[in-house]
Amino acid sequence: MSGQAGSRRWLLRHELRLLWFSAGSGKRGKPQRRPGLAGLALAALAWLALHAVAFYVVSSSTSIDMRDPRVLVAVTALLYGSMTFMLSSALKSSVLVLFERGDLDLLLSSPLPSHSIFSVRLGMVAASTAALYLFFLAPFAHAGALLGHVRWLAVYPVLLGTATVIACSAMLMTLGLVRLIGARRTRIVAQVIGAFAGASIFILSQLFAHFSRTMETRAA
Repeated sequence: MSGQAGSRRWLLRHELRLLWFSAGSGKRGKPQRRPGLAGLALAALAWLALHAVAFYVVSSSTSIDMRDPRVLVAVTALLYGSMTFMLSSALKSSVLVLFERGDLDLLLSSPLPSHSIFSVRLGMVAASTAALYLFFLAPFAHAGALLGHVRWLAVYPVLLGTATVIACSAMLMTLGLVRLIGARRTRIVAQVIGAFAGASIFILSQLFAHFSRTMETRAA
């Protein structure tokens, strides 16, 4: 995947290398290192354990009616919370790749096409935004497919498509916010959005519980 120097494949390899090294650096300001084999093995074991949990959960919930309004409300709230968290993560990634990394001016002054530079960086923002959610939700899609619910594999296009739209919106928001308030304050805005998402999910979960109890009381 080396590609010719200056091509999109070459730029993508460069971005993947930076992402790989940044994954091994837990705190800003510390030297970046590649993730160790122990960390990779632990992540692989955790993913396999998630598959076991997902298989148990999916096999135990085959009687749930997906057309139940309460289920639809819960799924909608989960999707809303995930999209808000995605926006927070994508804003942080956009600030990093556009301003904090400090190599964008050098790349734009080179003979490389600016369209290739921004498209590769946008793709990396979208991929890094979707990676965490695919890590946790893909095991449920695989378990559902193994149990005969092939439509659960729609998790992949839904998450990737949502992450791409969110990444495009976040990069546009980043350019506007940095022009207005600066890069550091833009990161603070991203953190506030993440906190708002967590609070919103908690409030929606309480409303859902109250709605469920009200419906059960009326049915009794």
